[in-house]
Amino acid sequence: MTSKQPTPQGISALLRKAGHAKAVVKLHGGTAGFCVTTDYSTGNVKVEYHANTMGSASHSTELNLSAYAKTIGAAGYDVAKPSPRWLIVTAKD
Repeated sequence: MTSKQPTPQGISALLRKAGHAKAVVKLHGGTAGFCVTTDYSTGNVKVEYHANTMGSASHSTELNLSAYAKTIGAAGYDVAKPSPRWLIVTAKD
């Protein structure tokens, strides 16, 4: 358990260290993976999965977000899934 406030950089490093791929978005091609940003409406850390294919994107998104949530939760953070497309990471109370 951690009461330390998460940062996008810290959560990104945590996911990379656990072996998850970071998304590389390009006009043509790119690499599927996670993207960590700040949700500017709440100030919380937001984790998304960017797929580079359209057909199985929703299934891949669900599987990858589940894996990210498990990794982040194991590190002691609270993880919420307010949308099927992203996670919100906060410090544990």
